[in-house]
Amino acid sequence: MLAGASINLAERTAQVDALVLAGWPEIENVALAAVGGYGRRELFPYSDVDLLIVTARGPSEDENLRDAIAPFLRDLWDAGLRVSQSVHTLAECLAVDAQNEELSVSLLDRRFLAGDRELFHRLRNPPRERLAPALVRLARARHRTYGNTIFHLEPHVKDAPGGLRDLHVIRWLNVLDDVATDAPVSDWIYRIRIALHQAAGRDQNVLNFAMQDACAASFGFASAAELMRAYYREAGPIFAACLQALERAEYRKSSVFAAVRENASQLSDKDFRVIHGKVFFRHQAADARAAERLFAFIARHGTPIAEETRVRVAALTDARMNWRQLREILDSPNAGAALRAMHETGYLSRLFPALKGIEWLVIRDFYHRYTVDEHSLVAVQTAIDLKSAANHFGEMARETPDYPLLLVALLLHDSGKSAETENHAGVSAEHAREACRSIGMNDSETSTVLFLVERHLDMSRLMTTRDPKDATTTAALAALVGTVERLKMLTILTYCDISSVNPTALTPWRATLLWQTYAATERKLTLDLQEHTADHGLPVRYRLTHTAEEIDEHQRMEREGRKVRLDSCGDQYRLTVVTRDRSFLISDVSGALAGFGMNILRAEAFVNDRHVAIDTFVFS
Repeated sequence: MLAGASINLAERTAQVDALVLAGWPEIENVALAAVGGYGRRELFPYSDVDLLIVTARGPSEDENLRDAIAPFLRDLWDAGLRVSQSVHTLAECLAVDAQNEELSVSLLDRRFLAGDRELFHRLRNPPRERLAPALVRLARARHRTYGNTIFHLEPHVKDAPGGLRDLHVIRWLNVLDDVATDAPVSDWIYRIRIALHQAAGRDQNVLNFAMQDACAASFGFASAAELMRAYYREAGPIFAACLQALERAEYRKSSVFAAVRENASQLSDKDFRVIHGKVFFRHQAADARAAERLFAFIARHGTPIAEETRVRVAALTDARMNWRQLREILDSPNAGAALRAMHETGYLSRLFPALKGIEWLVIRDFYHRYTVDEHSLVAVQTAIDLKSAANHFGEMARETPDYPLLLVALLLHDSGKSAETENHAGVSAEHAREACRSIGMNDSETSTVLFLVERHLDMSRLMTTRDPKDATTTAALAALVGTVERLKMLTILTYCDISSVNPTALTPWRATLLWQTYAATERKLTLDLQEHTADHGLPVRYRLTHTAEEIDEHQRMEREGRKVRLDSCGDQYRLTVVTRDRSFLISDVSGALAGFGMNILRAEAFVNDRHVAIDTFVFS
C-alpha cells in the first residue's frame, strides 16, 4: 500500500491493539493472536477484529477457559469493536483438511498479541502442497461467482475480481512460497473501502450507485462515471496479477499440469512463442499484420496473451483486419478468447471505433450487472458456448450457418448506448452499418447484421408484454422477421442478450417464454406451404425462408442461365442450384455431395410456375 490508507489502517490497528492488550487476562498455556485483516494491520473502520486463541490445555479445561475470556470479550464489544474470536488447540491449528481451510488460511496472517509466546511460535504455516490447491480452488470459485470479470456496475471492492481479496490471495501464495510479496499495490481501492465503511457506518463493501455518487464527490471526480473508470483501471492489474499467481500455483501443484503446460510450447511457430501457457511475439517488430496473426493464433489455440504482448499490441495505432480475416477468427473454437484479447489491447475499438464509446461505460439500472462493453463480450461468449448446449437453443445454434454474422451483431448491438438517446438500437444499427462497410462485408451479410442489431429488443419485448401463443403476436413477429432463418438468429441473439445481463436473468420461465414465442412464430411462417404468390410463382414458404437479396440472386441466375452457385458460410457451405426441373434432381445432387464425403445439414427444394427448380443445400 501507499502511505495514505496505510497510515489510516495502521492507526486503527494500533488503537485496537491497545484495547485488546489492556483487557487480556494472562492465562497459562494460552496464546492470543491477531489473524485476518487485523493480523495484517489492515483494520478497516467497521471490519471484524479477528482473534485466535490458541490453547495447549485439555478438553476438561475448556469450561474454565470460557469463564476466563468471557469478560475480556464482553469488554471489547462494550468498547464498540466487532469481535470475531475462535478457540483452537495447537493440534487443530497445525492440521490441514477440508473442514478447517478457513483456519489454515487465517494463520498465514497471524500476529502475536499476548499470552504464551512459546506456544504461539510453535504455530507453523500449513504445508504448501496442502493449502495452495485449496487457495486456488477457493479463488477460482469466488471469481466464477462474479462472472470472472472486474466490470460490474456495482462492484464488491473486497471479494469481486480485482478487489482486495485478490491482493490477499497473491500475498498468501507468496507466503507459502516463502518469497517477497510482489503483489500490485492500490492505495486507491483501500481508500474506497475506508470511505464505504465511513459513509455507511458499517462493514459496507459494495460500491453501489449511491456510494459512487458520494465517493465521486469526495475523491474529486466530476462524475460517478469517471470514478468507475478509475476503479476499473485499478482493479484490472490486480485481477491480472492474481490470475498469474493462481496459474503459477496450478503449474507447480501437478506434474501432469506442468507437463501439459510444457507441451503447450509445441504450439510455438515462426511468429509466436508459448511460454508457461502465455503467447509472446518472437520478433521485436509488432505491426497490425502481426496483431492479426496473433488473434488468429489465439482463436485457434485459446492461449492467453502475456502482459508484454498486450502492451506491444496496445501501442499500435491502426487495425486493418478485413471481413475474411475476422470471419476466420469468429469461426474458430476459441473466438471468445480472441475477441477478449482484441478488446483488452484496444485493437477492437480501433477496428470498430463505435465500440470506444462503450468501454467501461456504466449505464445505471438494477437489472444489468456489467459495463456495456463487458455485457457485449459476455453475450458473444454465451453464443459460442450455446453451440455445445444440450437444449433446443443449442440445437438451433448448431443449425445456423451464418453464425459469425450473429456474433458481429452481438458485439455491436449495444454500441449506441454511448449516445444520449432512448433509441439506442437505432444508433447501434448505424454504427453496425459503418462497421460492416469498413471490413468489407457484402450487402446480404450487412443486411442480416443490421436487422439483428436494430431489432435486438423486439422479441424480448413481445414475449414479455404479449401472449406468445396469441395469433396477433405471432403474426407481428412473423411480419418483422420475414424468414425462418432470421427468426432463428433473432431468437439466439435474444437468448444470449438476456443471459448476459446477469447470471440469473434468463430464468426458466423466460427461457420457456422465448421458446414458445419462437415455436409459435415458426409454425406461422411455415403454414400454407403450397400457396403460390403472384410475384414469383413459388410457395409462400420460399418467400419466408429467403431474404430479398437471395431472391434477387435466384432470379438473376435464372435470367443469366447460371445453374450453380457455391457460397462459403464459415465452416459450412451453401450450394444453390437453379435449373430446369426434372425427376430425381434433388437425389442426384445429394448423392454427388455425399460421394465427395460432404455432410448435408439442410436441403430445400422449390419449383416456380415456369418449371424452374430452385434447390439449396447446406453442407459441411
